[in-house]
Amino acid sequence: MSISVTDDLDKMINSLLGRSGPAWFCKACGKETFNKSNIKNHVEAHHVESAGFACSQCSFVCKTRYSLYFHKKRIHEKKYKDTRRKKKKTLAEASELSAA
Repeated sequence: MSISVTDDLDKMINSLLGRSGPAWFCKACGKETFNKSNIKNHVEAHHVESAGFACSQCSFVCKTRYSLYFHKKRIHEKKYKDTRRKKKKTLAEASELSAA
């Protein structure tokens, strides 16, 4: 993705953001949150049309940059996969111990 496309997307997203006290809100639908990143992700996912974002490591296309980030982390990052396996293994071992 070129910088100008990213800049244009960010400008479009920012034009749909509003602030009311400590809360951020979506001007398109009124959704509110206290976290600016959450509302930006919401606007990109629900109110901005795009061709999508292609993964550089496979042919998968995501609707938002945020979903592409998590796709890469979940599917292509070995460290993330290893952590998930260890967590599942630890949970399985814990339930076996409690059952015994």
